[in-house]
Amino acid sequence: MRRLGKILFLIFAAALLISGALLAYFNSWKSSRISQLQHGSQIAQTIAGKIEFAQTGTGPFVLVFHGAPGGYDQGLLLGRNLIQNGFQVIAPSRPGYLRTPLETGLTPEDQADAMAALLDTLGVGRVAVLGFSLGGPAAIQFAVRHPDRVQAVVLVSTVIKACYPAPTSPHSISGELTLNSVYSDANSLLLSKESAFFPGKTIQRMLACETAMDAQEKDRIASAIAKNPDQLAWFRALVATTTPEDIRHAGFTNDVVQLRGLPDVSFDPIQAPLLIIHGVSDADTPISEVKRIMSRLSSAQFLAVEDSGPIVWLGPNARTVNDKILSFLQANTH
Repeated sequence: MRRLGKILFLIFAAALLISGALLAYFNSWKSSRISQLQHGSQIAQTIAGKIEFAQTGTGPFVLVFHGAPGGYDQGLLLGRNLIQNGFQVIAPSRPGYLRTPLETGLTPEDQADAMAALLDTLGVGRVAVLGFSLGGPAAIQFAVRHPDRVQAVVLVSTVIKACYPAPTSPHSISGELTLNSVYSDANSLLLSKESAFFPGKTIQRMLACETAMDAQEKDRIASAIAKNPDQLAWFRALVATTTPEDIRHAGFTNDVVQLRGLPDVSFDPIQAPLLIIHGVSDADTPISEVKRIMSRLSSAQFLAVEDSGPIVWLGPNARTVNDKILSFLQANTH
């Protein structure tokens, strides 16, 4: 009995040491991520409230509305190709994400007005607008409510109606969130490590949750992404823009509330040149819905991306997507 007691004590002591080491590592990782994020952005005091943002590049301005979960860091990632090709990206954290308080703007309309206030504070006049996924409704409202400030609009994988399923559905609330169902900071850490050491597994999960592809298609696309160094690096960077979760949680929760009651979007009031890009296999917003709307928009440009879900920057047609966005903005900005 004494021997058994010693063994149990040693096991207990070892478990405590391991738990302590894991907790210390987790706290170090989270602190490092938060510090890194804070050093990469600024805070603007606007009439709408505080807005975190980053601004980089030279040339015509592009205002990026990130997806969910996300933040200014995701905006910079989405605009990376534009920054490298003669554009200046303004990437705010939408309300509730990172250091932008939720009270700065709850609804897509409020968020649109808040971003107009940010431009006022920065002394920026007209911009092109890029809206991605759950950031799309706010981008649309910006173009509708502030037409004199908009040179061109690019909407990528944008939500166009209240069609999001319940949280228990296999296709969870947000395509970006379902990279690994990031509901806690512990899962955020696990997700970042999985994408670093087992990226194929993470990519497979993303495709399973976000796309309507069959198993063979998912295997083919996941393998291609994992074997492409540039796309793999981009994917890992995208994963990083969803972590840590708790400093993005308020924004994501608000997006869910807003988008579940979202009225069908009308693009008719948008006066600026419009480009809509959508993945053929997008499981969140079916391509059929987008095509139905496009049939009524004779002046808008449309790119349907084969072999892709919401994240059209990944897959065999990623270069086509980047080239199309770049050429469209080059033709419609000055």
